Amino acid sequence: MGSTAEQQSCLTTDNGSNFIKAACLLDWPHISCFGHNLHLVVTAATEDNQVSRAYGICHKIVNTSHSWKKRRDLTQAQTSLNLPKHTLCRACPTRWGSEQKMVERILEQESALRQVLGADRKRSHLIPSWQDIGVLESVNKALGPLQEFTDIMPGERYVTVSAIKPVRKW
Repeated sequence: MGSTAEQQSCLTTDNGSNFIKAACLLDWPHISCFGHNLHLVVTAATEDNQVSRAYGICHKIVNTSHSWKKRRDLTQAQTSLNLPKHTLCRACPTRWGSEQKMVERILEQESALRQVLGADRKRSHLIPSWQDIGVLESVNKALGPLQEFTDIMPGERYVTVSAIKPVRKW
């Protein structure tokens, strides 16, 4: 006898052994969270010395840009360079997408940041080198499409299995 959609259930979790064991003990179908697995893959793929260095510079730039003086200087530079008046994005280590957004914004505001950091002798060492910019552009090019894809699968609205269920026969 076939099951109806109302009778179907599936547990979607990260890869924690406690969750997997619970699903087995309950005899529930289990599917690993796509977003969690994507986070693990992207994190592993960006564990490279050059990427780590470039990310580190981005984090330092973002951390120094939160004073009201730096925000004012950035806004003035954005105005003079006709750049969007966007603030920099802070990254969260447990959300790979926040790293992507930080990189994307640093690249967008590169010329304004060069102007602001170049005017501050204490911060001028934070100006990304051409090698750092090259790494950031490569990371942005590779991860940008993944970020767009990830944005359409927010777990708060529906779980991964709800996107798979229509195409998989239970």
